[in-house]
Amino acid sequence: ITGDADLYASQIISKPTYEPDHYCLQSATCGEDTIFIPKGFKRPVSIGVYGHPSHEISKYTLLVSEVIVEDDTSSYDETSGNTYKTRDRIRDILFFANLDLLFELLF
Repeated sequence: ITGDADLYASQIISKPTYEPDHYCLQSATCGEDTIFIPKGFKRPVSIGVYGHPSHEISKYTLLVSEVIVEDDTSSYDETSGNTYKTRDRIRDILFFANLDLLFELLF
């Protein structure tokens, strides 16, 4: 891992960038970057990775994880007022697994 790759995520824009109105969440530090995507974020979530111009090349590893609560088969999203069943969680797990595979193939 070299350079300085920064993360940008959006629930609205399909290709988030570092431009101020082109992302919903960001992590642009000089070190390891992490974004926590809230449960209420609309799906699909788009992620953009941009290298800081101070480095000619940025090499990185993108890790996607999901925290699963095992003691309940449904969850309540306070933001939207929606209740998600286990079926929705399985769909989300598959989405993030495919996203992880896509980034592995591209980079």
